[in-house]
This record gives sequence, C-alpha cells and structure tokens, in this order.
Amino acid sequence: MPEPSIFISYRRDNGADLARIFQQFLEGQGYQVFLDVDDLMGGHFDEQILKRIESVSHVLVVCSQNALDRCVEPGDWLSREIAHAIKLKRVIVPVTTEAFLWPKPETLPADIRGFERYNAFAYSHKHWKDTKPKFAALFKTVEDSAQWNRERFIQVFLAPIVKLYSKSDAGQTDVQSFSELLNEAADSFIEGASHADRRSALAEIVKTGSKFNADVALAIADKSPEVQAAAKLYFKQVPGTLQQSMRRTEDRTGHTVPSDLPLSSAEDLLRLIPATMPMFRSGDCPVSHTDLELTEFLGKGGYGEVWRAKHLDRSNQPEVVLKFCIDERAARSLKKEVEFLDKIRSRGEHPGIVKLLNTHLRVTPPCLEYEYVGGGDLAKWFDERIRRATQPSPPQIAEIIGKIAEAVAFAHGLGIIHRDIKPQNVLVEKTADNKTRFKLTDFGIGGIMRTEALKDLRGAEANSAGTLSRGTCTPLYASAQQQSGGKPDPRDDVYALGVMWYQLLVGDLMSKAPQGSVWKAKLRSRGVADAMIELLEHCMEGDQEDRIADAGVLADKLKKLTVNVIPTISATLPPPPPPLAQLGWAKVLEQDADPSIVTNSKLAQRIKATGLPWRVTCNKTGIEMLLVPPGEFIMGESGGDTEVEEDGLPDHRVRLTKPFYLGRYPVTQAQWTAQIGSNPSQFQGAPYTDCPSRPVESVSWDDCQRFCAATGLRLPTEAEWEYACRAGDRKPRYGEPAEIGWFKENSANTTHPVGKKLPNALGLHDTLGNVWEWCQDWYGPYSSSAATNPAGPSSGPNRVLRGGSWGNGSSSCRGSRRLSATPDDAYNCIGFRSARTP
Repeated sequence: MPEPSIFISYRRDNGADLARIFQQFLEGQGYQVFLDVDDLMGGHFDEQILKRIESVSHVLVVCSQNALDRCVEPGDWLSREIAHAIKLKRVIVPVTTEAFLWPKPETLPADIRGFERYNAFAYSHKHWKDTKPKFAALFKTVEDSAQWNRERFIQVFLAPIVKLYSKSDAGQTDVQSFSELLNEAADSFIEGASHADRRSALAEIVKTGSKFNADVALAIADKSPEVQAAAKLYFKQVPGTLQQSMRRTEDRTGHTVPSDLPLSSAEDLLRLIPATMPMFRSGDCPVSHTDLELTEFLGKGGYGEVWRAKHLDRSNQPEVVLKFCIDERAARSLKKEVEFLDKIRSRGEHPGIVKLLNTHLRVTPPCLEYEYVGGGDLAKWFDERIRRATQPSPPQIAEIIGKIAEAVAFAHGLGIIHRDIKPQNVLVEKTADNKTRFKLTDFGIGGIMRTEALKDLRGAEANSAGTLSRGTCTPLYASAQQQSGGKPDPRDDVYALGVMWYQLLVGDLMSKAPQGSVWKAKLRSRGVADAMIELLEHCMEGDQEDRIADAGVLADKLKKLTVNVIPTISATLPPPPPPLAQLGWAKVLEQDADPSIVTNSKLAQRIKATGLPWRVTCNKTGIEMLLVPPGEFIMGESGGDTEVEEDGLPDHRVRLTKPFYLGRYPVTQAQWTAQIGSNPSQFQGAPYTDCPSRPVESVSWDDCQRFCAATGLRLPTEAEWEYACRAGDRKPRYGEPAEIGWFKENSANTTHPVGKKLPNALGLHDTLGNVWEWCQDWYGPYSSSAATNPAGPSSGPNRVLRGGSWGNGSSSCRGSRRLSATPDDAYNCIGFRSARTP
C-alpha cells in the first residue's frame, strides 16, 4: 500500500502559515501533500478542489481561532471541504490551535456535525518539536505498522534522490549534494518516528528484501526515468548494507536487528545505510574475462566499493570478495603495482591475513580479489561477548593481540605497513577444529600504494620503494606521527595494536589511548598482570622512538608472557543464558513460576514452555514484571456477566501468539517521578504519606508515551490487558470485589498503595480497581470475527481504558468493562501498567 496523500485545508485567518509548516514537515516524511488552492492550476477551482479531495487518503483541516464559526454561512468553502471529506469517508485530521474552541455540534451544519469526533491534534508552537512524532503517526493508514514503517523509509530516502535529479544538471551525480540531502532525510526519518518504529523499519528491510524491492518499484513508478534509475541503484544496496551492519555471531545472516542497536540520532542511522550511489549492482559481471558475478554490496572502503561475488561457471568454487578502486588517482597508482602485488600473492600467504587471490588491473575500475571470510569482524565478535558477559580474560585477549601481531609482522617483512589496524579490519573465522582464527584484512586498495601515490594524494615525500602505506587512517588508532602526515613506520601499526589491546581489556571499543597513570590501576583491578601493562604502555608511547620497534618484537614478547596460561578460545559461544539475559534490559528474579502465585497450572506450563524467566525487574525503572504466555481466550462479555455494556459485545475469540511481560502492579508515583522528574498525581503529600507506592494518576495517554519512550517499555494492547486480567477465568471478576480491588465502596475516595489486594491467577495485582489503566489501542467497536494479535482500530478520537478505579462502583470493576478518553485527558482516576515484548 503506498504512502497516504494529504489535502490541507486552511481557509481561515492565520491558517496559511500553519498549513505551510505542516506541508513542509509532511513532505519531509515522504508524503504527497496538496495545499488547498495553492496547488490548483487555475480555472474551475471548485471542481478541482473536490476532485483533489477525492484523490487523497487524508484531509487535514487547520482549525485556527473561530475557524468553524462561519461554516453556517451558505456556500462556505471550509464547510464544503469538510462535508465532502466526510461523505467520501476520508481520514480527517483536525489540527487545532491553542486559541481554538470546539463549537457545540448543534450549531454546525448537519453534514459536518460529526467533524468534532475525528482525531484532533492540538498544535502548540512551543511543543511542536516534541510532538512531531505524534503528529506524523496520525497519517498511518495501514494496520501493519511494520509495513508502514518500511514504506515510510522508502519515501523519506526517495526524497533526496528526487531533489538531486530535479536540478538543472540532472544528469550529473553531485556526491556532496546527495550527502547533504541524505543527512536531511535521516534527520526527518528520526524526528518523525518513535524508536520502536525506526527499529521496525530496519527489521522489515533486512528480513523482507523482496517486499522492500517491490515497495521501491511501487514508490518510483510515477517518477522520471532518471529518478527511477538512480533510486533503483541506491535502494538496491540498502538491504545488503543493513544486513552487513547487523551481522554478528548469533546471526550471521544479518536478518535481525539487535535489541540494543543505537538508533536515536541521524548519525546512528547514517552509519547503517549507504552513503552514496554504488557504481555497480547485484548481478553485474564487471570483471571481464572471468565468471565472477556480484551478489552482495558489502560497503565502501577508502577508495572504492567492496562486493561479494560468486563464480557462475564453477559453482563449486568458494565465494570471493572484490575490492574495486574507483578513486581515479588511486587507480592509476594501483595499476603501477603489478610487480609488487605479484610478490604479495606469491609470498603473502599467512593464516592470519586474508588471502589475496588475484589482481584485475586491466579492467575499469581495477580491482583486487580476496578470499571471503564470513564470520563478521572482531568488533562484533567482542560486542556479543560483552552483551553475554562472556568476554575473554586478559590472557586470552593478549593471545588475540599476539596472533594479530604475528600477521602484521609477516606483512612488515614484505615491506607492507598497514596503518589502519582496528577491530573492524580483523575478521573472525571458524576453523575445522572449532577454534577461532582472527585474520587481518584491508591490505587492499587503500594500503597497496607506494609513497609516490601518497605524494600525489597528500603531498608526502617519497619513501623507500619497497614500503607500502595506507593513504587514509582511523584517527582513534593512529599515532600522533601518522595523523600529522609523518613517514610510514612499522611503529604506526604497533601503536594501533596497543590501542586495540587496551580497548579489549576495558571492554569499550570506543576508548581512546589512555593518558596519565590511573589507567594502569584500573587494569590491575581487572586482573591484568603488571608485565602485560608495561608491555602495553610501550606499544602506546607518544614518542615514536620509545615505542616497540615493530609487530614482530611485540608478537615475541606476547608469546613469552602468555605461553601455557591461556585456555583455547572457542569459535562458538557457550550455551546462551536464559533468553532475557540476552536482551540486557532486566534482572532475572525467578526463572520458573511460583505455583503458589501462578495458580492456573495451564498458564504455568505455557510460561515454562517459552523458556523465558517468569519474574524479572526492569533495570531502567525497577518495575517488577511477570511473563504472560501466549494463548487464546474469549474477549468481551463474560459468562454470567449481567452488567455488561453494549461496547463489550459481541464476544469473540482472540489468539495471542507471542509472550509478553506485564507490570506486576500499576506504575507507582515513585517509579514515574524517577524517570520523568515530576509527579502529576493528586494523591500525594500530606496526608498521603505512602504516596510513593500509590499508583501514579492524572497522567494522559500522551504522558504515558513519554514514559515508555524514556524507558523502553510500552502500553499493553487492549487484548493483552484483558487476557492478562482474566488469567484463564471467564467470570466477570477473578475473586470477591472487596478482596481483589479498591472501588467506590471501599476506597474512601482515594487511591491506595499497589499490591495490597489479592492477585489474579497470573500473579498480577490491582488489575481491577484502584486506577483505570491506559491501553495502546484506539477505542472502537468489537467485531464478531476471531482475531490474532489484534491492535484495535487504525485511528480514532479516543484511546482505551480498562479495569475501573477507586471512584467507580464495583460494578465497573470487571474484566469486560471498557472506557475511553482522548489521548490528552488526565484525571485522578487514570494510571497505567507497563508492558514489554521480549
């Protein structure tokens, strides 16, 4: 389904300025926006406007002060536009200013009398930046939010391509302009979506490449041939680039997104997606006189593109990596290196160096062919062990550095200085006997350049003819001499090895080379021997003359320090701990359900079958959460419930296929204040001395979204809430009212500390009474059809509340009772309970 198109109506005083703000923002989100009469060509405006409304999916109405007062006038065009949109059943979004007041419905013309029921967005100039994601969410039209997020990604990043090829020099690919436009698109994508939606978009792309390609084809169908060709070229590389970014030992395919992936800024996103248009595409065979076909774009190096390739005619041959030298000056230098490259091929085989298999220097652009190592790099290998708390010991880390140093020493013996050693350039290979081998890579286009090329590229003085050097480097691992443009020296590589060694010891691959002397004490506290600390210090000496002479000396010294003290490092991880520990967001309190609390034996069996811990505490909030297993139940009118309201009908079967965690209690005032910094609750202070343990109340649905965004939690869906509340029981309540909840008859008109009443059969307290609890869903009527993982209507004016409160009679505290309120409503009887999907 394509992204929605939007008609903006603004026919009142001060409406035009706001309309253009919304137009600019929505177009930045990738939407097609029509700005009322501004987008008409002339002629029969009336007919054009009505046809335009017929062609869109959404109508946004800017409601400035007194905007609806003139709707009663005959022929008023704002009234006609609203009426036409209502008649066509378009999604209508009223956007109200701070001065706007809704008139009484009976004062409006009959054909727009239902306008005030639509999902309104209250615009505030002061809070516009913070409320943009909420505003953007109003225009989702597909129930499959994951699909919507994938499609939105396409629209947002299609915009810079359209802009680039709409310039007068449309045939020219301006790399700098595209980079700037890409930055703007990344900002727009991050700004207009929640963290969950951002992750969802990436997850959809890496796991559904074919659907992504189909969505791209649909999105560009009406574009110019130039835009279509450029868009296909850019988007073709997106799934492969993302998958390469997501690869790790636990998922070598890269088809899943790590739960802890940073994705809070445009910079985070830009690190994961292609930065420029690639020269090639999958299926190309650019290396003439070979049977090599490009299969996957792996990324860009210092001077060109890196592709995975397969043999078309010799399918039994292993896959290879091709590094293309696209930079023209580097390509000219590379073509002069035939003799030296042949020397590397004949003498450059070392188990710790990725093998150069062939050179293709007569093709344009020239390329080098390397063996393919598919186990990811050292950075990802180590990060996984940090997350699993199975990082190698200091002696094991010393062994890793020693093996890499041996490979570097071998290269030094051939006259090659790497000058870009870092964890990302160390690949991980699993050997036949299940051991780990670390192989140094990137002795390629960026590194195989004599200093004549450096002189051409950087103005450096020529060095000895047998020395090769990196033209670029990574500052974090580069010595002061290297960063200042000094002559290549083996001690540059020793410095980089020292920094990498230090990072592995402290468990932080972003750490800089340490300064001062405190770092030594920190390493001693981690069990690092003094002899190793002294050797490490000599690797990172600021004065080049004081540094260890070369990688061979370092490898020998490490071997003497580590012999007979290091257990073998296995290529595979040990059996994983309980699944929750892999997520890193909670502490496990109990693995198995306590039978004295989870009294429903069937639910207890389902909990155990998930393999997930039953009781955990959220690290971020301290909220205790219990596992709710998947299952089926009858949602709606309870058996024997004579008090059921009409909106609780009809009852219908619901299937929940995934387990989820739910707060054992409603979120308390103390838990809220710790995250938000203020307490909105009415029942606090004297005489409510126990207020920290009372449920937080006077919070709107919008407020709850802020809390969830800050903590990584979420609201339960209405189906999840009712399923958890019932805990396998079809009765209106899971116990006697006075024993399980606080309501009007026993509350003394106030909330009470959570957990003082009996729990249900899942161990959850206060699901009925105390405070109403917000759910994620829009409020809407039930369907009689069976549903799987329902998420409620796609839009509406109100959100769902469940459970009853201290201010309601016990008749309202029932499993099927439903209530609703607008998302910005905040009353002293409304709180919430947090959820999380493992």
